[in-house]
Amino acid sequence: MEARQQFMLFQTNQEVKLNFKDKVINDLGRYRIETLGIQDAGVFSYKRQELLKEHILPIQFKKHNIIQNYRDSFYASSTSEIDFHKYFHHLNSSQALCINLFFPLIAEGKLSLILRMLSIPEQAIEEATFEKESDLEVGEGRKTNFDFYMRLADDTKIYFEIKYTESEFGKAKNDSSHRGKFDKTYLPLLKGNDYINPDYHEVDKFLDSYQIMRNLCHISENSYVVFVYPKENKKIHSQAQSAQAQILTDKGSNRLKIMDLDTAIDEVLKQVQITNLADHYSEFKNKYLKYTSAIN
Repeated sequence: MEARQQFMLFQTNQEVKLNFKDKVINDLGRYRIETLGIQDAGVFSYKRQELLKEHILPIQFKKHNIIQNYRDSFYASSTSEIDFHKYFHHLNSSQALCINLFFPLIAEGKLSLILRMLSIPEQAIEEATFEKESDLEVGEGRKTNFDFYMRLADDTKIYFEIKYTESEFGKAKNDSSHRGKFDKTYLPLLKGNDYINPDYHEVDKFLDSYQIMRNLCHISENSYVVFVYPKENKKIHSQAQSAQAQILTDKGSNRLKIMDLDTAIDEVLKQVQITNLADHYSEFKNKYLKYTSAIN
């Protein structure tokens, strides 16, 4: 049986209504075959088994996770000199989505469109990079890594956290290792911090909202944190809204920006006059934001 026939059979065996992640996975499987022309599904290793997954690219085709319009220019640029995630070849990789979202604007000198969408005063962008390691955290251990980062001419810093099909911002185990890291790394950042609600200066609450808290610790009078995700990812949206309303103080809430990915892409498409950019973001929408059937 041909790969396309197998996939169509796979589709007909699915429930008519799918949740957000399952709907996206289903769409991405179709995208692999119909748009990329890659007939073979990729392999996911799980409990010593190798499982074929429709939304995963065979590892030799991982570069195809960057949309064709800017694929060659991305890999030829110094911007691509980053550590790629283990699952970068998964079509729902948020790292690949992040690159597809921002790199074309970097390449065409149109990154200021993002500032406009975020209602941040437009000015020269001095630095724009993927996989930015925290410049605040000190000590041993892994530092917070941001999906994308911008530094403006007046030294304003903008830290981006991208979510796609992830079901939540991560928690941390309340164990001695994480409590020790809290004491050494994060407690000093929280002292005197009037952007974060004092209740969350306490270790238990911090660890329970660990990934969000690591992000929010980077908010200051000259910095923003931006959460970017599709509007249909209701779980991530709920957590982001709770962070803005409960974790941050009134002073801090306006330093957290929430970017609805669907609205952002529509806005870019309204603004761009460069044909290659317009083609790219039309394809971005086709790849990531199609949602052709009902979602619970």
